[in-house]
Amino acid sequence: MAIESNPLIKHQDKLTYLLIIASIVITVVAIAWTIFFISIRDWLSVGVESILIALGCIGYNSAKRNNTKVIAHILFPLLFIVMCIVCIFFDVPNTAVPRSNHHYFLPMVLYAYVLYQDEHPYLKIAAPALISLAFLMFASTHTGINLSGMTNDHRLVGVWITNSVALMMLFLVALIMQSDFKVRHTLELELSKALLKNEIELYFQPQVDERGRTLGAEALARWQHPTFGTIEPDVFIPLAEKSELILHLGKYVLASACHQLTLWAQNEATAQLTLSVNISVKQFQSTEFVPHIITLLNEAKVNAHKLQLEITESIFAHDLETIQVKMTQLKSYGIKFSLDDFGTGYSSLAYVKKLPLDELKIDKSFIKEVLTSVNDASITKMIISLAHELHIAIIAEGVETPEQQQFLINNGCLNFQGYLYSRPLPIAEFNAFALVNNQ
Repeated sequence: MAIESNPLIKHQDKLTYLLIIASIVITVVAIAWTIFFISIRDWLSVGVESILIALGCIGYNSAKRNNTKVIAHILFPLLFIVMCIVCIFFDVPNTAVPRSNHHYFLPMVLYAYVLYQDEHPYLKIAAPALISLAFLMFASTHTGINLSGMTNDHRLVGVWITNSVALMMLFLVALIMQSDFKVRHTLELELSKALLKNEIELYFQPQVDERGRTLGAEALARWQHPTFGTIEPDVFIPLAEKSELILHLGKYVLASACHQLTLWAQNEATAQLTLSVNISVKQFQSTEFVPHIITLLNEAKVNAHKLQLEITESIFAHDLETIQVKMTQLKSYGIKFSLDDFGTGYSSLAYVKKLPLDELKIDKSFIKEVLTSVNDASITKMIISLAHELHIAIIAEGVETPEQQQFLINNGCLNFQGYLYSRPLPIAEFNAFALVNNQ
């Protein structure tokens, strides 16, 4: 069966479609109201609808690019604020016409639940709660100062339109959430079987220096599903992170990585290679995390200096003191730490200074447009300079062209990872790649 038939991939598409549809609905409805308000010369309402059109267009563009961060942290809060303004100043109920725009808060509650599922627990709870509170307030009171130029007859038509659109959006997001539940249940069953049947395989993306010599690799999990074929990690790992399965998967990947380091150590040509393994926030938070890694190192007799754990900036949203303690414990055994996707999340010099990091990894989103974007070029230079100032290693991921590599070399970054050198490879192909490049 073709990979396109994979229900997990279809699920990812549905989440994107949900945001795209919402953006289109907001834009179309706002354009329709803008035309009407222009016809009655209600310029204040035209201004509000223009803001909604802008939010809808930016939301559509962000959804197409799968940039949910922009939607969750900028556009969605702005939409909530605008809708509150509409309810307070343009949709004030009277004896003839009820308020209706507050019904948009109902689908927004569910949207908030979906958008903030992977965020800090406080935000995950606070966002839906705040929107629910706003709905309750506007549904239960006549609060507001009416600035609208609409007649009661026009407003009654608007009530029908608004309620219809709100109900449609509520129905759509409910369908997606139902799909999310079913897919998550399927994932748990399938992934549990995959771990038992060794369907999870490690691929290795080479990390090279400026001379093209292979320094090591980043271990990336691939799910070799008997029906759906190879499933990429960006499909199944985000879903696994929503359950305890990520802990079992993380243990499996770490054990496989340690086993591979043991095999490399037996060959002089590969004995110096390092291996980077991505660690999820849930793994790091687990009380078993440190003891488990130490046990793996002892059982596999691995040189801990060859194992590098990659953490992302999302970990900074949690208890920094506990993170420091765990990192220091593992550092005492020789394990190294790399800060992945640096510059895209909760970046702070205070975090970088406090944590015992060995490497900063420049995110591929900056490298992609480093030659065409002044901002991306400046950020990349700043990260390289910061690494040098702190005397820690620096590596760039997502390098795809010689020009990008030369820019990095010119600015002091001499280690790279990306399609310019190689895609992630099965172990046999990676070993062959490393031997050829290190002769």
